[in-house]
Amino acid sequence: MWRYVVKRILLLIPVMLGTILVVYFIMDQSDVDPAQVILGEAATEESIAELREELGLNAPFLVRYGRYVWGLIQGDMGDSYSYRTPVFDQIMDRLPNTFLLAGAGVLLSIVIGIPLGVVAAKKQYSIFDNVSMVFCLFGASAPAFWIGLVLV
Repeated sequence: MWRYVVKRILLLIPVMLGTILVVYFIMDQSDVDPAQVILGEAATEESIAELREELGLNAPFLVRYGRYVWGLIQGDMGDSYSYRTPVFDQIMDRLPNTFLLAGAGVLLSIVIGIPLGVVAAKKQYSIFDNVSMVFCLFGASAPAFWIGLVLV
């Protein structure tokens, strides 16, 4: 059992590095310049160039990616361009609300799902079973953000 857990954790490393590489590459290829975003539309070319140098945005892609991954290994997620605070602090500020929302979702699905499953199992092949199956499949298949918008 422990070998399996350790193996899965070790396999997580290349998956995370690959995911970070893909997202970092997509962000690098976008037309949005972080220095321009930080300084705003009224920024001069000199101030943009100075900030790009300060942020290390003029370095080659692999150098920037390596610095980012090395920072992640050391626990530094970088600074938010929007809020000018560490990203880790932003995550920690929002984590309690995230847990509250996730917990409420799990509780709601337990309160609805277990009784619905029990009744559907007792009335197998009935109209109730078919309707509840369609309801459950729809809930599992639909994107969560869309369901949230519909519920609002």
